[in-house]
Amino acid sequence: MVVVTLSIKLQAQIVKKTNASIIEINYLKRSHKQKIAAWSFLTGGVFLIVISSVMRNTYIRNGDYYSNQFLPNTMTIAGGLSMVGSIPLFISSAKNKGRAIGTSVGISMQSIMGYSERLFFQNSYPIVFLK
Repeated sequence: MVVVTLSIKLQAQIVKKTNASIIEINYLKRSHKQKIAAWSFLTGGVFLIVISSVMRNTYIRNGDYYSNQFLPNTMTIAGGLSMVGSIPLFISSAKNKGRAIGTSVGISMQSIMGYSERLFFQNSYPIVFLK
């Protein structure tokens, strides 16, 4: 049985993200705040519509078909507008998150592992990344 060994230089690179820049952090904070506001508008709108529906059903069960339904109608309109108003906040939140991910610029030291003639070695070299 003959064993043949070959000397091959292997290279692999693992890019580790370094400290986030101030611009990225600002975009991520803005995105998070917008997403919280969007969810608040959406849940508030759903809550208003549900409450107005319950009020209408209560009026109908009591036989007050022609009673003043100004409050339930107003709540339904406000809930619908609140839900529609959450859509631009979700969109801008996603855009800001994309900008935060897409604005990575920096210089980093990366190491590379290699194998040559029965020895493992590690070389370090600087890289400039633009994402």
